[in-house]
Amino acid sequence: MIFVQTIIRTLDNSGARFVQCIKVLNKSLKKSANGGDIIVVSIKEIIPRIIYNKKRHLRKKKTLQKGEVHKSVIVCTHKKINRRNWHYINFSQNATVVLNKQDTPAGSRVLGPIFNEVRLKKHIKLTSLATYLI
Repeated sequence: MIFVQTIIRTLDNSGARFVQCIKVLNKSLKKSANGGDIIVVSIKEIIPRIIYNKKRHLRKKKTLQKGEVHKSVIVCTHKKINRRNWHYINFSQNATVVLNKQDTPAGSRVLGPIFNEVRLKKHIKLTSLATYLI
């Protein structure tokens, strides 16, 4: 379960390492979010990418800046999820994938397994980028 002010790790290669939840979307009475829900996040820590230009000088390229506000989809939670036949599934930590303005993933890869509930909530692009579903 993700609440407001929760610091969450990202599972994609968009450039963000840690994000903080600002608001849970599409929840009228509940204050928490589960796997597959969309939240609004602020980027807290980024991964600087170093590239070389023609004269071989170092230059840092940042796709996402610290402090920017984006939407994000929760793909892993530490809270147990109940499935049919009394099966419970959980991960060791919470994780998200950052979205663009067009509600597509900001990165080109998803680095790890994600919940099957993400596919059920109509995030088809994320499931095709993931390594495998659980």
